[in-house]
Amino acid sequence: MKTKNYNILIITCFLFMISIGILSIYSASVLIGTSYSNLYIKQITSIITGIIIMIFLIIIGNEKILKYSKVAYITSIFLLTITLFIGKEINGSKCWLTLGGITFQPSEFMKISLILLLSEIIEKYHFKNKRNIKEELKLIITTLIITLIPSFLVFIEPDTGSVIMYILIWLTLLFISPLRNRWIIILITFITLLFSSFILTYIFYPDILIKIFSSSIFYRIDRILNWQISEGMQLENSLIAIGTGGFKGTGLTNTPIYIPEAYSDFIFPIYANNFGLIGVATLISIIIIFNLISINKIINTSKTVEKYLITGVIITLIFSQIQNIGMTLGLLPIMGIPLPYISYGGSSIITYTIFIAFIINTNRKKSHTLSKQLK
Repeated sequence: MKTKNYNILIITCFLFMISIGILSIYSASVLIGTSYSNLYIKQITSIITGIIIMIFLIIIGNEKILKYSKVAYITSIFLLTITLFIGKEINGSKCWLTLGGITFQPSEFMKISLILLLSEIIEKYHFKNKRNIKEELKLIITTLIITLIPSFLVFIEPDTGSVIMYILIWLTLLFISPLRNRWIIILITFITLLFSSFILTYIFYPDILIKIFSSSIFYRIDRILNWQISEGMQLENSLIAIGTGGFKGTGLTNTPIYIPEAYSDFIFPIYANNFGLIGVATLISIIIIFNLISINKIINTSKTVEKYLITGVIITLIFSQIQNIGMTLGLLPIMGIPLPYISYGGSSIITYTIFIAFIINTNRKKSHTLSKQLK
């Protein structure tokens, strides 16, 4: 299939997903009350903003975008840092920053910056003539530091979901790099031991964690460790909403039960209830088609840096899709990770729309117009 056809499919899937998102957000806002009645309008505004940025990025191409990866990363680190001091606190997390009357979530845009910079650094290593232990360690340490800085800043906001996302992006890009497999095994083993030590400290020496992270750390750990118990009104109501959707669904705005965060993290139960099994099957099919086309782009691109770039994009999307849907079904821990293109959130929808530009730009010929790119 030609690049033009792949791009048309990508855009078609994107339009279907954002349309499903707008309908679901509208339905959720009706369920919640009049104070949230304009959420879908805000989402449409963010989508339009994202599309304008997407078109601009398609015109300039991935090559030029990557030249500004360091600037994007430093800017994102600066925004994450000032968020800790002057950020807006919502639901106990100081993750949002208001500048010029616009509120946004810097941790979302950090995903873009991290993927761009890691892709550029690993691509340079890819073409080095000598890949000895010294060079391998240099690559691991450099990329690890680049990943840990935003991870630490986001962890203390707190936003555990984004931390996991950053680490996953880092590990995935190293895994597909020319780095020898033994290093990947060592890294995974080290992270596993570190996580295990953290959990053991939580169980046997909780006072140590309180001194370091304060007592709030227990709530975050409990959410991860106790997810299999399937307790809590949010999850219970989510399962009820999905189950009562039946084959055809209850219809738009007819969700019979209240779900906290229904318009954002728990948008999937709203959609499943309103449109039933048919709607869920349609959405999952669209997601799978979108992911497969993106993976095909990775396979067919001749540019090494784009392989890393789109791999970072697709692992972010797939993890978010699986995690979000899985947590609403009680299959995975509940984390603040939105469903790409469906959940409400200005920063996340703009970030994911920018990802569309990266995917469309992949394997493109040199061109300076959008119309030529789509041909």
